[in-house]
Amino acid sequence: MQTNPKLKLVKCIGTLFIVSALSACSTVAKTPAWVNNPHSEYAASTYLVAVGSGEDQDVAADRALANLAKQFSVTVAENTSDKSSATIDSSQADGLPHNQQEVSRLLTTQVNEVVEGAKIANYWHNDQGMVYALATLDKPAARQRLLSLIRGSDQQIQQLVQHASTTATNPVSALRALQQARTLAQVRDQANQRLMIIGDGIGVKLGQTSADIDNLTRSALATLKVQAVSESTLLKAELEQALTTLGVTLVASSNLQFIGLMDVAKPQRKQGWYWLRGAYELSVVDNGYTLAKQRWPIKVSAQEENMLEQRARSQVNLNMAKYVYQLLASQN
Repeated sequence: MQTNPKLKLVKCIGTLFIVSALSACSTVAKTPAWVNNPHSEYAASTYLVAVGSGEDQDVAADRALANLAKQFSVTVAENTSDKSSATIDSSQADGLPHNQQEVSRLLTTQVNEVVEGAKIANYWHNDQGMVYALATLDKPAARQRLLSLIRGSDQQIQQLVQHASTTATNPVSALRALQQARTLAQVRDQANQRLMIIGDGIGVKLGQTSADIDNLTRSALATLKVQAVSESTLLKAELEQALTTLGVTLVASSNLQFIGLMDVAKPQRKQGWYWLRGAYELSVVDNGYTLAKQRWPIKVSAQEENMLEQRARSQVNLNMAKYVYQLLASQN
């Protein structure tokens, strides 16, 4: 019995179609296990891992590393906001100042240092054009970096506290050293928390805490006996209140003086408004020698000229506590 040539051709075409379809299916890339389960290839006991995705390898790698860093960022926001460089935290019973910008900057730097050893271990391109990247960080190596940061900070803190208590030549030098020590203590404490993230809750014993340094700062401020001086009775009262908030003892006369001066130009009228510009200057003087001096800009406006001076005083009064702290403890 002879086979119909047309039927034989149809069977051959069908066979080729099936083989081609099976071959095509076999070439479709499967999603790697690490895309959905990063620890599938790197044990959690030894590695921290994170996945990032993007339209190209560079973006995917950056996002993977950022996601890895977030695991350490207990208190640091992804984009550090520009907070006030010196604020009086009224929620604190002690009224002590806190330099949030400096702490935030150092914490961000610390995270970057810790994840320096992170690597992009793998990439995967899906059919839609997206790229996935796998970032890994060796835990033992990261632990050593954190331990180095903590030990270095403890040593610096000890040196600063010793300087404040024994070798500082004036109150401003002592208070600035204590403020530096407190900032380092906060950063070191966060380093220890990150160490606990790596070590399953195990950190190290720390030296002097932020609370210890706060106590030293309060004691140092309480020993000061100062005189507030200002050309304005109202500004003098605000200056005295700011000093009292910090725990400083006010006296009628002292070799240690806080001197406030409002230096403004003549008012100018523009487009129906009066404008007053100038600066508020605050200095601390010991036996005629200026230990520190800073100026802050003043800019106010009013539709009536006689309101300018009052608004300028209000602007200064609103910020007086911050000004006093910056004068005492700021390194700038």
